[in-house]
Amino acid sequence: MRQLHILIVIIFLTIMASSGCFIPEEPVHEVDLSKGPPKPPMDLDKPPPEEVSLIERMGYEDKDVIYAAYDELIAMGKDAVPILVEEGLKHENPGIRDASASTLGKIGPDAADAVPALIEALDDEYSQVQQTAIDAIGKIGVGADVAIPAIIEKLKIENWMLNQKVAKALTRLGDASVPFLIEVLETGDQNAKSWAMRSLREMGPVAKDAVESLCNLLRQDSINDPPYYIECGQALGEIGADFSVPSILAMLGDNNETILTRGNAASVIGENFPDSEEAFQALVGLLTHENFSLRGQALSAICKMELGPESVLPVLMGVLDDTVSIFRLQAVTCIGEFGVEAVEALPKLKEMEQDDPDRDVQVRASMVVIRIETALLIEETST
Repeated sequence: MRQLHILIVIIFLTIMASSGCFIPEEPVHEVDLSKGPPKPPMDLDKPPPEEVSLIERMGYEDKDVIYAAYDELIAMGKDAVPILVEEGLKHENPGIRDASASTLGKIGPDAADAVPALIEALDDEYSQVQQTAIDAIGKIGVGADVAIPAIIEKLKIENWMLNQKVAKALTRLGDASVPFLIEVLETGDQNAKSWAMRSLREMGPVAKDAVESLCNLLRQDSINDPPYYIECGQALGEIGADFSVPSILAMLGDNNETILTRGNAASVIGENFPDSEEAFQALVGLLTHENFSLRGQALSAICKMELGPESVLPVLMGVLDDTVSIFRLQAVTCIGEFGVEAVEALPKLKEMEQDDPDRDVQVRASMVVIRIETALLIEETST
């Protein structure tokens, strides 16, 4: 009986299918989750963008709406400045205040009338708005000089992002910033001085009036004094040899300066003025100085000079007879850097690898001999 029921059901289903009584289901459309779950529509709580001002649109979540408003305001140029100042920088939404400051920066010099409002924005309760206002002032450039004192004040706050914006803005404002940066070098704390030197470095020759104040920072009476010579040297290097080297050499040759100060001057020359013949000669004069430390720093600087083997090699060969083994070791190492161009030093180096009283010097001399002879062999083979 059960088999009969099954047979009847099969016959019934076959008849229904053949008569078209079954309607196929709609195909299932799978949701592509490869980029995460689908996002709900944004800004549902806001009116359509076209119904609100350009300033209000910069407070939407939809980036397309924000960028469209941003681009339109920039395209308006000077005509957008009153809107951005009165509606944007004074808006209750910090995101809109930040976007308004950024837009003024993009408008550039045509936004000079906004500088007073941007100065007020430097005291905004949100650090991001402060930073964007500083950046905008720097981009406005000429006409924004009045903001320099207010910007400089921000160097008193030890905040990397904020200080970076300040240094960049002051660099953009150029020579008008230099007197204020000199004052920071003379009276600021260590953090402020460091950022002032970075700004002056980026200015290059425009900052030539800061040379003396920078050189003052090379002075050290004690090992515990802040060592500014790296950042200071970089700034002096970018300002240029014509403006910087005379002042540095005056310090280097002044017996009234401390050994630390003169050593800093030597280091600055080696790192930042490697092609100065005048500085090179001053360093050579210190190789016979009675102070061990100053001799060592002078030698280290000489090893970094890029005047070619015809100038540097004879000086280094003279150091090979120094009574201090560490100086002989350093001279041997530096000679090795010349490779095949140091061939005239081979006889002396071979003598040292056998007879030098210091084992380390012997080993280093042997290594340099091999290096020079290998370079010679390669050169002969290639020709």
